[in-house]
Amino acid sequence: MVRRLKKETSVDKLNKIAKKFAFKDHSKYLSELEKLIEEEKQTLEEKGCFENKGEFWLYLETRPYMMMLYDKLNYLKDIGCFGKAVIVAEEMMKLSKNDNLGVRFYLFSLYAYFENKKILRLHKKFNDFTLEKLPVAIYFYKIGDFEKSKEIILEIKQDFPNLREDLNEAILTIEDYDDLTGFSKNDFSELLELVRINYSLFLSMGNFITEFI
Repeated sequence: MVRRLKKETSVDKLNKIAKKFAFKDHSKYLSELEKLIEEEKQTLEEKGCFENKGEFWLYLETRPYMMMLYDKLNYLKDIGCFGKAVIVAEEMMKLSKNDNLGVRFYLFSLYAYFENKKILRLHKKFNDFTLEKLPVAIYFYKIGDFEKSKEIILEIKQDFPNLREDLNEAILTIEDYDDLTGFSKNDFSELLELVRINYSLFLSMGNFITEFI
């Protein structure tokens, strides 16, 4: 009996280079990741998948490409390359207008970090989760509009009455939740995800959580 070798998928290749280079050699990892992204992009272009960018995610064959971009976004954020992370996140939002991967949560955080007023346009479209609201409150705080910032915080406190205490607990215990794979709205798990994505933003905000909230 002849055993056929399983064809190596894009995800297999991604896992291989991640195991070899991720957080060991940033340049090599990002370079190899970009090669995989470009290979996948060329294949999808030949299939015409980019013709309807906003509906891109609806094509099942685009999922590996989007997941590789998501991995790149996370990696750039984790190593502090926030400007480059913004570029990746904005491109992903163009490809999936309904944002099935939750990329907007990263953009809210990054826009707040850079005091980028694009956060206001994003906030008009997405305003359901604390993950979306708190970075906007931070944005207004950073530009000196303390009243607007406090207004948004009071709105969040309708769902999280003990916001300051709950956030502090999430910050102190985040490392205990390495296996967190999702969250529920208005649940402590949402605050854990908020801390995971916004950790660098929180670090840059001094006493915002301990005093202003």
